[in-house]
Amino acid sequence: MKGSAARARIGRRDFLGLGAAAVLALRSRARAALGGPAAGTAAAVYGRAAVVDGCGTLVDDKVQPGRALPPQALADARDSGVTCVNVTVGPVGSRPSLVAFEGLVRDIAFWEQQLEAHPETLVKVRSSRDVDAARSGRRLGLVYGLQDGVSFQDDLARLDTLHGLGVRIIQPTYNLRNLLGDGCLEAANAGLSRLGHEAVERMDALRILVDLSHCGRATARDAMAAARRPVAFTHTACAALADHPRNRTDDELRALAQKGGVAGIYFMPYLRPSGQPMAEDVVRHVEHAVNVAG
Repeated sequence: MKGSAARARIGRRDFLGLGAAAVLALRSRARAALGGPAAGTAAAVYGRAAVVDGCGTLVDDKVQPGRALPPQALADARDSGVTCVNVTVGPVGSRPSLVAFEGLVRDIAFWEQQLEAHPETLVKVRSSRDVDAARSGRRLGLVYGLQDGVSFQDDLARLDTLHGLGVRIIQPTYNLRNLLGDGCLEAANAGLSRLGHEAVERMDALRILVDLSHCGRATARDAMAAARRPVAFTHTACAALADHPRNRTDDELRALAQKGGVAGIYFMPYLRPSGQPMAEDVVRHVEHAVNVAG
């Protein structure tokens, strides 16, 4: 998405990512639960904001062609106050590239059917103008995002096709290695390949957001250096608070901020070294990220 254009129209103070909105809402709920006054300003800010979910969906299980979205999922989307969600399309992990591409197209076909069937609730997001339209119409915007480059790793020309289908966010690698580079669980931490550099440059030219959430540290570093536009960690947390390969170091968060990018704090087990993460853990990670790179 054209982030600078979105900020210009919506206004920087009103454009909140998932992290900022989450910390406001969680603080309000925590105060109410403790018997203190609820933070009414948090609800007011949330109501004005364009709230972006960095990685989510409307259904818990994998989408299947021919299935419709449950009525409750649509009701939840209308009531959530979320403006836009990055919806994962396509598979992740090692498999033949063409098989992955076909699965990706099937996922997009499913969401296109839902967009056509529910225009009063859903809107497709290709640019910041569509985020504005979702917010003003109190609908949920859907951005198609890939969490793995396996579907185009042997044919970068497919990136043009994906852009034409509406894909606007792509992770070059998932947890493991592919032809583009190393994921966060690869011990070698080899970074972007030559092909990976070409892919990042092509995504940049197409104005597809480069998402580094599951990338290895060297891959993320290389991609930030190669990209001319801001990049993102759409769903991550702070390694300083919970040392896990999926979480980002303070140096990475600072480099992201210097690049003009954004990070979203996820609701995942990796917020704590052990045990069940709670709301307070989300707040801790958001506050740490803000203090380091906000």
